[in-house]
Amino acid sequence: MPAVLISAALSTVVALTAHAGQPTTTTTPTTARGLVFEDTNKNNRRDAGERPIPNILVTNGLDVVKTDAQGRYQLPLHAKDAIISVVKPAGFSTPLNEQNLPQFHYIHRPDGSPDDTFLYKGLEPTGPLPASIDFPLIPADESARFDVILVADPQPYNTREVSWYGRDVVTELAKTPAAFAMALGDLVGDRLELFEPYNQMNALTGHRWHNVYGNHDMNFMSPGDEHAAETFFRVFGPTDYAFAQGKALFIVLDTVHYNGFDGLRADGFPKTGNYVGRVSDRQTDFVRNLLAHTPTDHLIVVATHIPLMGVGEKEVTDNLEGLMQALSTHPRTLSVSGHTHVQRHFFFGSEHGYTAPEGATHHHYNIATASGTWWRGALDERGIPHTMMRDGAPSGYAILSIDGNTYTTAYKPAGHPDSYQMNILAPDEAAGAEPFLVNVFNGSERSTVEFRIPGLNDWTPMAHAPQPDPRYAEMAENDTNPTLGRRPLNRPADSTHIWSATLPANLPTGTHWLEVRTTDMHNQTHTARHPVRVNPPQTNAAQPTE
Repeated sequence: MPAVLISAALSTVVALTAHAGQPTTTTTPTTARGLVFEDTNKNNRRDAGERPIPNILVTNGLDVVKTDAQGRYQLPLHAKDAIISVVKPAGFSTPLNEQNLPQFHYIHRPDGSPDDTFLYKGLEPTGPLPASIDFPLIPADESARFDVILVADPQPYNTREVSWYGRDVVTELAKTPAAFAMALGDLVGDRLELFEPYNQMNALTGHRWHNVYGNHDMNFMSPGDEHAAETFFRVFGPTDYAFAQGKALFIVLDTVHYNGFDGLRADGFPKTGNYVGRVSDRQTDFVRNLLAHTPTDHLIVVATHIPLMGVGEKEVTDNLEGLMQALSTHPRTLSVSGHTHVQRHFFFGSEHGYTAPEGATHHHYNIATASGTWWRGALDERGIPHTMMRDGAPSGYAILSIDGNTYTTAYKPAGHPDSYQMNILAPDEAAGAEPFLVNVFNGSERSTVEFRIPGLNDWTPMAHAPQPDPRYAEMAENDTNPTLGRRPLNRPADSTHIWSATLPANLPTGTHWLEVRTTDMHNQTHTARHPVRVNPPQTNAAQPTE
């Protein structure tokens, strides 16, 4: 039987098989074999003179092996259905398809997807396991310093919203230098036929795109979790995978566990809420097996859809402690997520199972979304909903900047300048010591926020005061005429990035700048100003008479 190259079809390319529900196991494991080689002419097949590459990681979603001196590997397959993938190493790239999606896996579905009753199709039968599953790698000039674009929940529910996403976000990303872009799940809003226009829109950026599986990317007709991602597999590849860039290893995990088809809604579409957030033991074993081959001084970045910690039942992932224990061999770790449509930062230590050396803590960044509050809100001057999020942060995307094994994060509100990093919620006119708030969009418990009235007082600390954002609350209360038939804005959520203070009581009559300065966990500083007019005291002087 001839070798099969991963570039043969999109349905046969990339990483691992650890989708939370596992396929039916076979009594005797089958062995997958193949070759990893240097594809210098980028034609996706091995030609004379193209060398095999040793010491490259290949995985079945659980076991992780290295290629030998001849570039060959072999892996047991523990089930009839499986995904074999290469872990892209630093200094190499994998082939891309016409939509800039990486091609680095082979999906083994000998009988195809069990999708006869599904609303959306999965995979066609692949037949018997090929004799050799080969992976081409292309030499690439990679820097140890690079940026990654992180987009959470584009989540369009129709092609009009795909266009909004394109005009609001993609136009900016096309001008944003980055090594690659990653979308953190809920790529679309339940309508999986939108995968195609979504991918076409992202391809306009020119960036390589990695995609995370979200709870709105499922095939809701599936009777359980095992086959809920079959359409996602066909279009994007696996839901769990890994790749390296510079001194960073990126591990993508499916944290959505689907409990199965839950009936139809009134409009005849399947119900979409029957899921929980979960990291399986198989996935934590996969992480351990990957990290056993990763130097401890490398940065580890885990990408999920549902956050590892949140507020509501649907905003948290079971088995946080198991994942933190698996990551504890490495002191430089970060995880990123979407899903909640708010922006939050969490820090995990030994109380959460993270016991890495050097007294390290694990930083989890739950990123604000591209769709904001699900593309709701009044249309702005561009004809796009303002879609401010429930915590008062504007919609947008994040930039992860990596330098060796260190990183910084930054948030970019879509449609606004880079300098727009906070809202000062202060009175336009004040009579004295009046309270005010500041919403620092990417603030965390490790941020400092200060204010001053130039020429009158020095920088004064503000108090961290999580609460609903009053500006969003007012907008939501007045949103009685939703845009284009959409539902009204959601109720406000507590914002974790609000600070409070009181204006000085002795402000002289006139107009003054209220300046605010914030410094984040990475020692990045931002400032903003708000004009405040202090009125002269009113008198009871008699009015002149004629």
